Amino acid sequence: MADVLFGDYNPAGRLPVTFYESDTDLPPFTDYAMEGRTYRYFKGRALFPFGYGLSYTTFSYTDLSINAESPVTDPLTVKVNITNTGNRDGEEVAQLYVSHPGKDSYLPIRSLKGF
Repeated sequence: MADVLFGDYNPAGRLPVTFYESDTDLPPFTDYAMEGRTYRYFKGRALFPFGYGLSYTTFSYTDLSINAESPVTDPLTVKVNITNTGNRDGEEVAQLYVSHPGKDSYLPIRSLKGF
């Protein structure tokens, strides 16, 4: 723990939940619909969103490629180069979110599909 606090080790963890700015941002608990709940359906600004993490260094993402030409039934392959651009060693957890713009409102705004 001391290595993390003094910057000798760089953790690469991410939050598994969303921390909302206020409980007024959430719908009443008498409504069981998913709209407005979880990172997948929440449209507001979160204090700390699902997947948020801190680092003692910085990373750049370049050369993103997607095999969008493949049939819909085939798995989608996404590739990206990640480079540590900071002054300290570190690890990065890249997250892949998928969204369906222009689709029905019952679909999630975004969904974590890989990391």
